[in-house]
Amino acid sequence: GFVFVLCQEDETEQFDLLADVKFRTVPPFFPGGMMQFYVDYVAPGGPASDVAVQVGFRLLEIKTVAGIDRLKFRQYNEATDSVKHDPQKVLRDLKKLPLTLVFEGRVKPLTWECGFLMGFMTVFLVWAFVVVRCTDSFQ
Repeated sequence: GFVFVLCQEDETEQFDLLADVKFRTVPPFFPGGMMQFYVDYVAPGGPASDVAVQVGFRLLEIKTVAGIDRLKFRQYNEATDSVKHDPQKVLRDLKKLPLTLVFEGRVKPLTWECGFLMGFMTVFLVWAFVVVRCTDSFQ
């Protein structure tokens, strides 16, 4: 997968993170495991869509002035955890700037541009072999 970074540097660059990205949670598969946060919605034209965050991407880490959090926000306690019912609580609790959210996701393996480039390269190589006359030079 690829890593996509969504940053908010300072107060002047204020954007509403709660409106820009919505999460859904996936509870742990085994007892004592970590909860996963997946992007459920990305506001069109917002900062998250500008850095190519897409629906289905997984939140890997949260970087703030206080440090890098890869585990704490994913801790899960079924008896006391309200994050399961309100995944946006993770974003509401973040008040320290600068703030960086790191996502992991996949990109489309085959796009129109990629297909066009492969076709162009095939035509170019065939033309180059004809012009250079590779078959005549090896006889």
